[in-house]
Amino acid sequence: MTTRSYRRGSIRRLPSGRFQVRVSEGTNDFGRQRQLPLPGHGTFAKRTEAVKALDGYLAKRDTGVLTTPYDLTLGQWLAQSLSTRQGELAPSTYADYCFQQERHILPTLGRLKLQAFKPSHLRAFYADLAARGYSRSLLAQVRALISRGLEDAVLDELLSRNVARMVRLPPTRSAGKGRALTPEEIQSFLAQARHHVLGPMFEFALVTGLRRGELCALNWQHIDFDQAVLHITDNVPVVQGRPRRGTPKTEAGLRTMPLALETMTFLRLHQASQAQFCWQNPAQAPLFTTARGQRPHPDSVTKVMRQLALDSGLGRVTVHDLRHTHTSLRRRQNVPVEIVSRQVGHANVAFTLQRYRHTYSDEERAYTQGLTELLGPPMLRRHA
Repeated sequence: MTTRSYRRGSIRRLPSGRFQVRVSEGTNDFGRQRQLPLPGHGTFAKRTEAVKALDGYLAKRDTGVLTTPYDLTLGQWLAQSLSTRQGELAPSTYADYCFQQERHILPTLGRLKLQAFKPSHLRAFYADLAARGYSRSLLAQVRALISRGLEDAVLDELLSRNVARMVRLPPTRSAGKGRALTPEEIQSFLAQARHHVLGPMFEFALVTGLRRGELCALNWQHIDFDQAVLHITDNVPVVQGRPRRGTPKTEAGLRTMPLALETMTFLRLHQASQAQFCWQNPAQAPLFTTARGQRPHPDSVTKVMRQLALDSGLGRVTVHDLRHTHTSLRRRQNVPVEIVSRQVGHANVAFTLQRYRHTYSDEERAYTQGLTELLGPPMLRRHA
């Protein structure tokens, strides 16, 4: 292997016959010149190509056109990495990732040099978040953002390793699982909700388990009255305070759900109640509206839900809790979890069971056993 020095850099011939370019970037702890691989490049087949790449890089850096990658901070790189993914993320997901970076990562780690970032920085960062009471779910989201950004830096040859893969998360509290209403609580809630213009939306949420944004996105054209099915193709997330129409958050969110005869009757009665609005294009009219016939803002739906729950004496209940309730009630009726998971738009059956399945007291009572029964032969039991 031969090496030839050039102005603030060197080119060496590798055993493979290809040429590697290294650039001089300051000095190390011993005062010696530090040489690092040319950012964004691999190796070159010809020496002339390597010389051209080195001269071009140095010329751009010297004229201020190019920011030296070795001066990049972690904050600058993570922001750049995330911006390149905007097109592949749902608007609400991208906005949430930006918020997580700006709220949790950048204030603590943003000023560190990218290439000086060490596992010890991450361990201290995770420990601080855990000590402040943040859940493991949030720490996992933060770690995923950092890890993806560092992985991009490895691909661009700015780093030789991804230190985020080396650091484990500390013990933390579990995130709240949500709440599933009992049949008695549902009756109390619906008795209150039926007096509100958005009452039909909440009743439909209990029947279908749809997400808040999916409920707000529904038009009458999404209901096939002939086949008795619901087509979920749209979503209305809130991005920086404003509703933005788009597709469901995951591919599994695009789905078709069969509806019961009782639900179809409910929809026909609800459709008749909207005749006062005289839509120019009834098929594209919103399925659920405000008193003025407008599509409700998702955040307004949340506020109405919260107030109706309080008025019903149920305490704090969210729109998403109706999704938990739907899932738990269907499993209580012994509906196969694969069907429940697909119809609520989950890509993973295990996630449905882990996060959305709540057991009711009567289910537990149905499976109580005394010692004699425990010691006897197995018996087939049915859910109560």
